[in-house]
Amino acid sequence: IFGLNNNENESKYFSSVLRISSANVRLWTHYDVMDNVLCQISGSKKVTLWPPTEMRNLYLNGSSSQIVDIDNIDLSKFPKFSQIQKKYECELNEGDMLFIPALWFHNVIAKTCSLSVNLFWKHLNNSYYQTKDLYGNKDLLIADEIQNEAIKLIEKLNKIPIYYKQFYTDRLLQQIENAIERK
Repeated sequence: IFGLNNNENESKYFSSVLRISSANVRLWTHYDVMDNVLCQISGSKKVTLWPPTEMRNLYLNGSSSQIVDIDNIDLSKFPKFSQIQKKYECELNEGDMLFIPALWFHNVIAKTCSLSVNLFWKHLNNSYYQTKDLYGNKDLLIADEIQNEAIKLIEKLNKIPIYYKQFYTDRLLQQIENAIERK
């Protein structure tokens, strides 16, 4: 979006979201499939970010983590959270802007009454994105297809004894890893 001519700008722009909140309102931990900039207009917010590599420690359900209050985590319920290696925190104040890359997890809490705007833009071809996605956090269309196929595979694997299920699951994961490494 920044530095592009007007025609490119219009095709890459996705949406902007005005966020108004009182103090202590928290936006749950989630990722967006589009790059975005969070622009703090007034008030302040604490933003915590995790790279996509921390996904397995954040207990995902769709694009959101099951962990909402990251300041008071029940480690008996979410033990992998303590294994997180990388975490970034910052405070946004009036006039500050924060670039949030696609697929990076973030949790935001308003420290004071707050007014901010998110600006989302696409960096992939339009055909990858879902058309009805106001907040830029619905998975790519192809990712939804892959998830649906995975559900079918899991249902089939669940029909065989555990010993065989573990073997064929490991074999399938190895095939996937090998195929991705060759690209």
